[in-house]
Amino acid sequence: MVIISIVSKIITLLLLQIMTTTSANAYSIGTPGKPWGKAEYKQWKDTRIKERCYHTNVVPAVQALSDKYDVIEYGQLSSDDDKNFPLFAVRSKEWSDDKPNVFITGGVHGYETVRYMLMLLLCY
Repeated sequence: MVIISIVSKIITLLLLQIMTTTSANAYSIGTPGKPWGKAEYKQWKDTRIKERCYHTNVVPAVQALSDKYDVIEYGQLSSDDDKNFPLFAVRSKEWSDDKPNVFITGGVHGYETVRYMLMLLLCY
């Protein structure tokens, strides 16, 4: 029953991602097959509308897991605009190296949110 619930959550998140990825989200910057330079990156960044914020959407949600899990900040990433992004590991309070382990990454690439949303759903 638990597996069916998890699979259902995964399918729901994947469908949400597919539904929000439309041709309206496409952009024509640069030359196909050629890596972007600083000018193309700036042009892309200037056209983006901020839809979510790591510091207000992700960090509080991960920190809220500390009642049920050990939440460990293990590093930080910095961006081109001098912002720091804390990196977290979340593990069972009953962690044991003698037991089998599962690794789930919840990273975000650009505006893709499925991975961190899935990780949070699995933890709740």
